[in-house]
Amino acid sequence: MERLHSRVPYAQWRLGVFRQLFCSPNGPNKSLQPRRLYFTSPEDSETKPTPKKQFNHNCNHKDQPEPSPSKRPSELLPQSPLITRPHPGRDVRHRRKRIATSADFSRLNKNPWAVALASPVRICNLSSTRMPKAFLTEWAPVLDTESAATPVSAADLGPEAKTEVAPAKRKEKNAPDAPILWILPIELLQDDLVEPQTTKANGRALPAPYLKLRMHDRLSILQDMAQYMWQARKQKIWPITKMLPARWKLQVNWGTKEEERVRWRLDMPKFLRRTLRAYVMKHLQRVSGMFEIQDLRFGVWTSIDVQAPYSEEALVEGLKGLQSFERMGDGAVWILGDGDSQVDLPEFIEVPAIGSKVPVFNFTRLFSKTELEEIRGYSPRFQKFAVFFRPTNERTVKAALALWKLQGYLRKPAP
Repeated sequence: MERLHSRVPYAQWRLGVFRQLFCSPNGPNKSLQPRRLYFTSPEDSETKPTPKKQFNHNCNHKDQPEPSPSKRPSELLPQSPLITRPHPGRDVRHRRKRIATSADFSRLNKNPWAVALASPVRICNLSSTRMPKAFLTEWAPVLDTESAATPVSAADLGPEAKTEVAPAKRKEKNAPDAPILWILPIELLQDDLVEPQTTKANGRALPAPYLKLRMHDRLSILQDMAQYMWQARKQKIWPITKMLPARWKLQVNWGTKEEERVRWRLDMPKFLRRTLRAYVMKHLQRVSGMFEIQDLRFGVWTSIDVQAPYSEEALVEGLKGLQSFERMGDGAVWILGDGDSQVDLPEFIEVPAIGSKVPVFNFTRLFSKTELEEIRGYSPRFQKFAVFFRPTNERTVKAALALWKLQGYLRKPAP
């Protein structure tokens, strides 16, 4: 095939390409073929002979379809719709999707996974990845006037740090005189925060409502950060300040003095785990008394009959007893256990009634034994080994997303 960017005219180059694609290389010399045999005008098509015989003379492939005598070979090549339909009709120019109705929005608002994916996309200040806001946790500097030292114990930092842990009330070597700014997950501590103008001695307050950052927190990541922060604890400016957004310097007078006050809890992995568990338990307590009557069309809870010994196979057999109902794929399976042992189950399981997988929240792994006993006391339905949970309003959707956030935090990293 000849080069495109040569001094050969485009029409001649295209004719050569056409001959190489459809004609046998064993035929007569293509350069001796007259050009007008392949290019005919509509006026001459009635008086001049068609190039059908010449085409058959040059091509030896009997399986090749013969072109129509009324069309030029160039017209047999695929063409752009801009050429074939230069003036499309109104049905093409004004083709639009169906406008969503209130029933569509109502159905999506009851699906926690659709609500999470529809949340605005934000950037994670820790990994610089973009993801829906529902999968991130809001953090902010919290003003603490109670203590200037890090509340941490030696057991939270590992064996290599047991000999160097200072008392909780002892002031750090380079600690500033002004109150310390702790970077804390304010989204999970809404009930414990107070207003900035409070006069309470031991109160925590936000210095500014718009100084927020978002992180995709994982237990494995925070454990690595804890070791790194422990090594840099004696520095005047902690490395955590590199994660703070640069826009803060434009919004407020955020400079070196404020960065010297920023601190990171050295026991953040365990602190966030306790905070997340308490956050989820508040949501579970709010939804535990809702919809006492079991109704497969409008109810939230459906008991699953699982026979002992409890295992994944026993759970699948219990799910086979459930009949299909509306929006069953939007729900999840809660494993509350029998109060004695911990059951190892996958994070997703297929529901035979609908043929699709739903999340599995294993409470025996997500909560401690004391917390699990407290959850089982919220409602008589929580005394069962497993229950199928289907969100139907805003509270139940938030409870499902809170459980998903806790499960994601404790999820082990991929090998």
